[in-house]
Order: sequence, then C-alpha cells, then structure tokens
Amino acid sequence: MKKLFIIILCVISFSAQGQSSMQALKDRDIPTTTRLGIMYQRMTPTNEVSTLVQPIAKHPAMELNNPKALDSVRNLVVMRCESIGKDSLMTHELLYVLKPYLDWMQWIDPHLRVDSNYAFEDVRDTKSLKSFISQIKRLGVRFMLINDTLVVNRSIDPHIEVGDMIVRINDADASQLLHYSYHDRYQVPMTLLKNYNARHLTNKYTITLLRNGEQHTVDATTYNGNQTFKQMVINDQFKTKLYEQEKVGYLEIEQFYPNNSYLIKHIKTTINEFKKNNHY
Repeated sequence: MKKLFIIILCVISFSAQGQSSMQALKDRDIPTTTRLGIMYQRMTPTNEVSTLVQPIAKHPAMELNNPKALDSVRNLVVMRCESIGKDSLMTHELLYVLKPYLDWMQWIDPHLRVDSNYAFEDVRDTKSLKSFISQIKRLGVRFMLINDTLVVNRSIDPHIEVGDMIVRINDADASQLLHYSYHDRYQVPMTLLKNYNARHLTNKYTITLLRNGEQHTVDATTYNGNQTFKQMVINDQFKTKLYEQEKVGYLEIEQFYPNNSYLIKHIKTTINEFKKNNHY
C-alpha cells in the first residue's frame, strides 16, 4: 500500500508567512470553545492565498507542469476566494478555497494530500493527543462515493443500513461536504466533517437519508474511535468457523490495514479459543 504524505493545513499557512515571526502567527489563532476544550483555527488574509498556489519545489513530477493549467487553477482559487467575500479565511474556509489546487496537486502525484488538523490548547504530546482522539465520538458508518452521491457501504449503527443514501449530516448537505474533501471512492464521515467545519465535534449526529425512495431522519448512534474500527473489522473483514467433526477452526481475513495491531491481537485471541476447545 502506498504511503500517503499528509500535509497539515496549518503548515501551509505557516509557509505562506515567509519571515513572519512565530508571535505574529499566534496572533492569527482564533480560539473556539468545544466540549473537549479550547480549539484554535488559524486566520489567513485573503491577499496571501495566491502565494500558496505555487508548484512544490524540487518535486520530480512538477517538471511536467503545464503553466497554462496552473494559471487556470489559480483563477479557480481566486473565484472561490471572492465567493466567500471575506478579508480573512478560517482554516476550513481556506481548505475550500484551495480545493482546486489540492486536486491539481493530487492529480500530479497521488501521494500529496492536505488535511485539516486539530489544534487544541491542552494537547501537548503524543500521549495526550491519543487520549483526546479517543474521546471524539464518531459515526459507525463508512461511505462509498458514487458520482456525487454518498452511499452507506458499511454500518454498525442499528439506525443506518448499507445502501442508504446520505442527504444531510446535522446542518450540512452531503453535496456541500464534498466541496471540502477529495473525491475518493471510499469516504470516512469524520474526515468529511472535519474538513467542512473544524468545530464539528459533537456528541449527537442527526442524519437525513433516503431508503427505498423514502426520506428518513434518524439520530445516529455514536462510538469512540477504537470501538468503531474494531467492530467494523470484526463484522466485515474477520470470519471464523468451527468444524466440530474434524475438530478444526477456520479463520478468514479478507483485508489488512496499514495498522493491523488490533487485528493481530484478535487473531491471537481467536486461535487460543480454538485451542481451548480442542480445535486446531
């Protein structure tokens, strides 16, 4: 599996400032109170946006640049910037404005991806960051993108079924969410919401969906991150079967992930259970 290089949006903002001091950058950080603490978004003046739309230096693929294509991308960025009509952009607005440029970069090299990131006052190290992330409530679904339609392709939520078409999540139309994220075949709700609005953290998600041609509004069940991943792995990728007569246990894994630590632990536990029941 190819390794994705995640470029944090705040780093892009930082590079645009050139010789600006760290204090000047901190002055642009806007605090917002959320249920998990004070979170910051960085404010970027619109007159600095054009400086962000530059080829990535020393990248081999950039030798294939078409200057006219890059000019067209710049024009799209300017149009999006003008459509917002502000002197300064917040983090999620900057992501929206730069989306044509980010798509162009990914077309040149699929490894290049930009994502918004959490910036919390009390998150200082890896340990506290992991603790913070574990507290975030997530939707127990995954989406498949078909043209411009989000369709549920995995679900552990009893209120949401595979095949449901997503119309709206809380206050955001599904079509609007896609303006802030890459048009990947498979979509994660948390990434869509985080890119659309960095202050999306909530304990409650109300989802409007279409099922068998009828529209429904449901209050989605929320899960912590590990719980969501574990249950989806167990339900969709991990299958076991006992053959009593042959005293054999059968284990099937349909797919591995970049981080398989939980899967490996579950395999070990399952094999030990086989052995306890004299299945080999």
